[in-house]
Amino acid sequence: MKISPKKERDIARESVIASALELFATQYDDVMLIESNQFCFPLVGVNGTELYARVTVSIPTGTKGEPFNGYELAKDYVFRCEEAEAKAKAKSEADAKKG
Repeated sequence: MKISPKKERDIARESVIASALELFATQYDDVMLIESNQFCFPLVGVNGTELYARVTVSIPTGTKGEPFNGYELAKDYVFRCEEAEAKAKAKSEADAKKG
């Protein structure tokens, strides 16, 4: 039986959420489902402040006729990080020469 692409994504998201809840529950006491695609858990910050981490799971479809490609996005992210690091280094060196 063939299911719709939306239903397929919903099933995949539910599976990932179930696995993530199980995994995070091994590390944190109160892992709570807050939406069909989100869960959260409390943390204690370095100053003793009560904080919460919220995790959202989505199964993207892509845009403009192009399917979503996580590998390409990961490559782009690495490139952007390297580019930002190079700019920061150049700025630091330029500031050092001025001072």
